[in-house]
Amino acid sequence: MKLRNIAAGPRGVYTCTGMVTLGPGEEREVELSDGERDNLAPYFAVIGGDTFGRVGRIREIIGSLTGEDFTGGGKPKVSAINDLMDDGEPVTAGERDAIWADMLVKAED
Repeated sequence: MKLRNIAAGPRGVYTCTGMVTLGPGEEREVELSDGERDNLAPYFAVIGGDTFGRVGRIREIIGSLTGEDFTGGGKPKVSAINDLMDDGEPVTAGERDAIWADMLVKAED
């Protein structure tokens, strides 16, 4: 799979062959174990494909949002996510909240 570092600084990811560090905005083809794919940090965006299904797509969209796409309380706007969704099924506030909370927890780790 191809990953892009969407963080402001360099980030590392464990691949099947060892640790790989990607600089800000850098993209690289990597092979991840199932466990790493399931726990991919929110500062990586998957490029192409639907590796993570709907939740992964929502995480990818949230990672690409800019300041104006967030509420005053700091949450991603549901409308901003839905503007970029391509599966025809709108994201709910509850769905956004659950995914956003998980992304915040993983960002703190």
